[in-house]
Amino acid sequence: PDGSFLASASTDGSITLWSPSSSQPLLRLSTPTLSPISALAWSPDGSFLASASTDGSITLWSPSSSQPLYLLALPAPAPISSLSWSQDRSLLAASSHEDPSLSVWSLPARQPLLSFPASAHRFTTTLWLPSGSRLVSADQHGSVHLWHPHNTEPPLLLGLHSQPITALSCSPDGSLLASASEDGSFTIFNTPSGLLVRRLWETASGQLDDPQHAPCPISALAWSPDGSRLAIANRRGMIYLRNALTHQILLKHSSHEGWSPSLAWSPDSSRLAIAFRSSHIPPSVSIWQADSFQPLLHYHGHENDLYAVSWSPDGSLIASASRDSLHLWDPSSGQLLHRWPCRPSHSPVWSPDGSLLAFDGPHGLEIRSVRSGLPLLFLPASSPCAWSPDGSLLASLSPFSVDLWPVSSLLASPS
Repeated sequence: PDGSFLASASTDGSITLWSPSSSQPLLRLSTPTLSPISALAWSPDGSFLASASTDGSITLWSPSSSQPLYLLALPAPAPISSLSWSQDRSLLAASSHEDPSLSVWSLPARQPLLSFPASAHRFTTTLWLPSGSRLVSADQHGSVHLWHPHNTEPPLLLGLHSQPITALSCSPDGSLLASASEDGSFTIFNTPSGLLVRRLWETASGQLDDPQHAPCPISALAWSPDGSRLAIANRRGMIYLRNALTHQILLKHSSHEGWSPSLAWSPDSSRLAIAFRSSHIPPSVSIWQADSFQPLLHYHGHENDLYAVSWSPDGSLIASASRDSLHLWDPSSGQLLHRWPCRPSHSPVWSPDGSLLAFDGPHGLEIRSVRSGLPLLFLPASSPCAWSPDGSLLASLSPFSVDLWPVSSLLASPS
């Protein structure tokens, strides 16, 4: 970190420490296993160098000695793709893309602290409960997983749907969680216990409780921040507003020219931002008055199909993502503030204080400063992702695993 050493690694299992000022090699290190090196990471204070190998082993070194300090290994051997230190160098995290998992060690005790193992379930979306006590993920088999992010307890697994889950949204206090699926149903369940509260189906006629009336795949679901209403969009272009307690339809709107893959409430629950996709009309984001469904503004800045829309925590900005670009704009005027390249994916995610935005950039999960528009961090991950309520962690879903990234520590580390 202080620039006094440069470490390079080789496929023969060796590491060379160089002097950047003289370009001369200072020390050559050989890993005990001699397997190709796949990742290197200096501790924040420069006192340790961690090297990872394709055989799943991790070696810790002191830059003043050619002898390894100690050897660590993943629970299930697999090529390690990344290493990350905590700011105080007491923790070391390692992940593998081939056998998707995340492991964290406590140092110097050399004891595994946390491990999210690979799963047979392909995950589709995730969110944190407001308290930060649970991380919720959903999969393509129609199940919801409730994780304890600070220990290794197995998740509570709830088989709620018969087809992939497309959306999750929780009540403001986190006591209830709604899930929606391609099977046309949405469920509401109690998060502490996992007990099902209600199961409902969306149909072309708006009927409930009866799956025999041609259920429509649900594309988007959002609980209002005041907890009173649920907004639901299906693949046939219908958007419903339901009472969150009685589930009575309060408002509905039918769009014959397109459908919404994403909708989002303003933080004060007064407005809805709705992304529309269609082969007949240009892509647009509409802002509606939530109590009447009257349009207030239409944003037409995107050229390609829209995938997601998201309000900033204070309601002053909107981030909308299309197939090739993410736009940051003012919902009161429609003025474009920033435009960044992105990949078609899930909704961009704001940090709790609204200062950072996480989204799928061209080279991985990208974290940008909202104020300056500059990229601050690139992670070898992809969305869907979710911030912990205190903003210190970012959870991302690999196809088969849940990964936790200590974003606040990474941003505080020297470059």
